[in-house]
Amino acid sequence: MGKLLGGHYQFIKVLGFGELGQTYLAADVRVPTHPKCVIKQIKLPTKNLNTLKFILSFLTKKAKILEKLGKHPQIPQMLSYFAQEQDFYLVQEFIPGEALTAELLPSQPMTETQVISLFQDVLDILVFVHKYGAIHRCIKPSNIIRRQTDGKLILTDLGIVKEVSSQMLNPLGKLEQTRATEAYVYIPPEQSQGKLQFNSDLYALGMVGIQALTGLSTNDLANLKRTSESMGKTIVWRDRTPVSSQLAALIDKMIDIDPHQRYQTAAAVLADLQKILNSNTVTASSSPPNSAPLNSVSQPLITGKNWFQHSQRIASASANKKLVFSKNKNNNNNCRIPSLILTTTGAIIVSASLVFGSQLSRTLLAESSFNQGETQEQAGETQEAIEHYTKAIQLQPINSTAYFRRGMVYSSLGSYESALADLTEAIQLNPNDAKAYYQRGNIRLHIGDRQGAKTDYTQAIQLRPNLTVAYINRGKIEA
Repeated sequence: MGKLLGGHYQFIKVLGFGELGQTYLAADVRVPTHPKCVIKQIKLPTKNLNTLKFILSFLTKKAKILEKLGKHPQIPQMLSYFAQEQDFYLVQEFIPGEALTAELLPSQPMTETQVISLFQDVLDILVFVHKYGAIHRCIKPSNIIRRQTDGKLILTDLGIVKEVSSQMLNPLGKLEQTRATEAYVYIPPEQSQGKLQFNSDLYALGMVGIQALTGLSTNDLANLKRTSESMGKTIVWRDRTPVSSQLAALIDKMIDIDPHQRYQTAAAVLADLQKILNSNTVTASSSPPNSAPLNSVSQPLITGKNWFQHSQRIASASANKKLVFSKNKNNNNNCRIPSLILTTTGAIIVSASLVFGSQLSRTLLAESSFNQGETQEQAGETQEAIEHYTKAIQLQPINSTAYFRRGMVYSSLGSYESALADLTEAIQLNPNDAKAYYQRGNIRLHIGDRQGAKTDYTQAIQLRPNLTVAYINRGKIEA
């Protein structure tokens, strides 16, 4: 991309792909310091002037709402929006930091104090968002960023693009299938049926809280949710972690499958959280049930700035794939990694091997590596993302989503041969993935394989008849 977007935004790299376009990291060359920004591209799937006028009016209206929302200190600021060459662009502040996925590591639950702090931060933002009549639509760990400069939580990716997608590409309001497991975990039943409500955001945040308290992986949480919903019940999770009855009841009310029985406003949840804090019933430990600590020394709570620093250390250790063993019994390490005991005969006995096996199973390690890859990809750290996706594939060779994401990173780097290989593998593992066919078609079209691209677009359309962009791109080939 050689020319400047909007006259002064210089392309740096692709951060992500979507049905309606790409997300870029760019620099504003009009400003002497060339500050970085995030640009979301929305491809306008029509040349009909009347339809185009309607869509641009709709997008402008939504962009103005994002401008107002960006005045909150924990929402990225909307810097600009404009139309250029059949595309619409939203320019937002770039937030350096790490997604919450870096802190939600499998088998490493947060304490109640930490989860309450997380709730308070995000709920304060939601009070502001809902006041403007907006719904986030996509609250999940990857859209909650801990800002590098001060450790505050930032709520990103407010659902304007998802709303536009549902209006233009998915008029029936059905749940999108990209990253289906992740989407399923945090989306309430009514949203998957196209009946979005303000308290749909509260459900999503409640599920994030359960994941934080239990230390469950996304896949395990999805399975737990499916089991409960198959019986027509709200997810049953309390037996997975010790938790005070007050906080458990609050979360249960946040995630009730009946939106009428759920909390109606973020302010109401905040009020009940304050009551819990005032009653001093918060549990300091979040150890898994029926498992004793490695030592009997009480562990101090890690809160506030100390928790931010602690979480950075955890994320750094995970990113470097290091296991930290306790050196003394006062070490604040609740990971329950078994100690190595030297016997008098010099033999090494590994204790608690069953616990070790369950905590560091290949599945959990693959999930952790994948989450790290996703975080690195969103931060524009492509080589690191490839390394983590590769590690996830090595640990779990049937992980089609890891192949898909690594393929998309390769594509963003111009490594089309590697991208094609990964997307082909993803399709072989999951032949019903319309998105993989569509993206492989895009790559084939880019490298000049028009017939191969046409075949992929056709297959994507057969799997998902409402995938408008596949029709458009196939039409370009046939024109």
